[in-house]
Amino acid sequence: METTCEEIQMSLPWLINGSLKATERVSVYAHLSRCAVCREEVSFLVSLQEAIAPKAEEQPAVTGMDTQLLFQAILEKIDQDQEEREPIQPVHSPRNEPSPDVLALIQERYRDEWDGFRNRLEPAMEDLRAFARIVRSLTRLAG
Repeated sequence: METTCEEIQMSLPWLINGSLKATERVSVYAHLSRCAVCREEVSFLVSLQEAIAPKAEEQPAVTGMDTQLLFQAILEKIDQDQEEREPIQPVHSPRNEPSPDVLALIQERYRDEWDGFRNRLEPAMEDLRAFARIVRSLTRLAG
């Protein structure tokens, strides 16, 4: 049985981050060899990952430190942070907003799909308005 694009696309994030099982990778790679749409999705996910991944110079260097000491320091920092915890920021907080680069990638990727959805939605909304007018007219006639 052939795997669908939808099934493959559900596996792509794990393929990109390297955690997809070997048996599943074989199936995904076979599909990707035949499917331009899924290859485009892989390309998009890779570019998105690169846009949001921290740069090497932004990551703290850990050298010459015992991992047990590092783990203990992390636990102490977590405990300290819990004691000094700030209120949870709302989702719309500027701290939680994606960078303009990430937003641009997402907008570019889904612009055509959104336009297609909007083009289908507008006639459906007009049909719904017409139906509401008919119901109101029938309600007035019955009442």
